Amino acid sequence: MRKSTSHGPAVQTLRVVTTEDDRPGKMGMWVEVEVVVDSVIQKIRSGGLFGIEQKADPKYLQEVAAEEYEDLKSIARQMGVKALPALRTAAWVME
Repeated sequence: MRKSTSHGPAVQTLRVVTTEDDRPGKMGMWVEVEVVVDSVIQKIRSGGLFGIEQKADPKYLQEVAAEEYEDLKSIARQMGVKALPALRTAAWVME
């Protein structure tokens, strides 16, 4: 585990997360990052977008992920995280 430094929290893992929505055929998506603050791993996540068609075009899903990533960067900056890994390095996971 990386430790936080005087330069802010250390970034661990970046993920694009998709999950089933309550409505049939729909899903939600957000981007999250794990950071280490005082030796404790914390998750920071974007607000997310729900109601996405499960069979949505992959290009559209990439656009949504990019918007969520931008939101996450803004939130993370406010919490002292100086930089996030590039979105292209994120793991895509289904919860």
